[in-house]
Amino acid sequence: MRRKQHIKWFFAAMLLIPLQPAAQLRTPEKADSVLQRQSKPVVIFVYTDWCRYCRLMEETTFKDPDLIAFLHRYFYFLKVNAEEKRPIRFMGRMYYYRPTGAGTGIHELAAFLLGNKPAGYPALVFLSPGANLLFRVNTVITPEDLLRLLAAIHKTENQSQPLPGNR
Repeated sequence: MRRKQHIKWFFAAMLLIPLQPAAQLRTPEKADSVLQRQSKPVVIFVYTDWCRYCRLMEETTFKDPDLIAFLHRYFYFLKVNAEEKRPIRFMGRMYYYRPTGAGTGIHELAAFLLGNKPAGYPALVFLSPGANLLFRVNTVITPEDLLRLLAAIHKTENQSQPLPGNR
């Protein structure tokens, strides 16, 4: 009985993850119109449902209040499931799921974001405000390290806005 309660709690918690404040856009489909109107760099979290390191980042890194505040203020944050089965429109183009074997496959959008190279999860993809690739990180990253990385990107991409605490 206790195990069933833990399983119910786990799935309830997983449903709440997309509601985190850092995920302003949440899905690539919502990004098209916003990215064309406003100029912010984009951070894309490429994950799979089976990846325990992806879940670790969702439960630690992306729940850090300082990181969430910084992401919300200076970046757009998207989540892309690398094994999503439905078509996704992103930046004016349609991407589809492509099977690679019996019961396996990868979404074309994830493959594109990962540079069409063998996938490693979790992955973070950083795009400039014009949607040009800045770089990729294929590893678990702590909130502190990601915050330092985002601060460096912000400083490089937008010299006119002061960083928090540097007023």
